[in-house]
Amino acid sequence: MAIIHIINNEVSRAFVADGVLAYGGSPMMSENHMEFDAIHKHSSALVINLGMINPEKKVLMIKACHSAAKYGIPIGVDPVGIHISPWRLEVFREIMSTFKIAFVKGNQDEVYCGIFGSYDWGNKSLEAEQHFELELFSSKLLESKVVWLITGEKDYVIGRGRYEVIAGGTPALRKISGAGCLLSALVAVNLSKGLYIFNAAVKASCDLKKASEGFVVGGTGSLKIKIIDQLGKAGDSNV
Repeated sequence: MAIIHIINNEVSRAFVADGVLAYGGSPMMSENHMEFDAIHKHSSALVINLGMINPEKKVLMIKACHSAAKYGIPIGVDPVGIHISPWRLEVFREIMSTFKIAFVKGNQDEVYCGIFGSYDWGNKSLEAEQHFELELFSSKLLESKVVWLITGEKDYVIGRGRYEVIAGGTPALRKISGAGCLLSALVAVNLSKGLYIFNAAVKASCDLKKASEGFVVGGTGSLKIKIIDQLGKAGDSNV
């Protein structure tokens, strides 16, 4: 199985690791910068998650990106909370301007803020304000060299002159801490299987939504188990 180096937040680390393993990847979650080069010699992708970032972890992420760039492996970014914290937005923009990023996975508010550099809708989300399609299907995003996977009731994959809308799934998926973190890692697994970045993002979104469908009983804990089980089936035939 291909090694995927994931610098994740602590809340969802185990769920992400289990999902990646089920899907056909081998998660490596080291945050020791002294072994980044050794890891990246054998890795297929790096995914960094800003969910519980602090100044020390920022330094680690920057070092990891430098190492990944050195070995030519694709880098994915999950910009958790950049629409809330100006400091997180600053970190995100530094990473985006310094490194060649393959894909970004975020919700609609995070992506809007990441693209346009500001966010001031009060307590209302972009989805509620219905500005999303008008703004994010602009030529600036569509022609981006980065592939953007934007999550919501529907997911959008946009970039490199293409876009696709992915429906399905269950609303309960939004109640699982780490579902988005897992989605980022699934894109990386698909990249390790040789898929083009855009197609890797579309497949990851479709597979995660499909894994959550048909859920009618139990709580979100049960849904997490169902997702892992279904990703295992998808992983058996992955690419």
